Amino acid sequence: MIGLTMERDQLYERIDKRVELMLNAGLLEEVTRLYKDGVEGQAIQAIGYKELYAFLRGECSFESAIEQLKQNSRRYAKRQLTCSATVVKRFGLM
Repeated sequence: MIGLTMERDQLYERIDKRVELMLNAGLLEEVTRLYKDGVEGQAIQAIGYKELYAFLRGECSFESAIEQLKQNSRRYAKRQLTCSATVVKRFGLM
């Protein structure tokens, strides 16, 4: 098993940049299209979609939605790191 890791601050910085890239590539427009088409349920539970849906519903500001998107992305990355560490320990791969 091969795993990569980096300092938490560096990881968070990369996640924040990735969110900005996704927005610049049209994430808001994509989510807005789905929202206007009435797409609901499981399809919009992915990170990025649920936060922007909250904005489109008027539940929060755009800035708040983006900060929540970044926070949820960081939490997901932490869960991935925790899971990987558990697998390494359990199977003695280190």
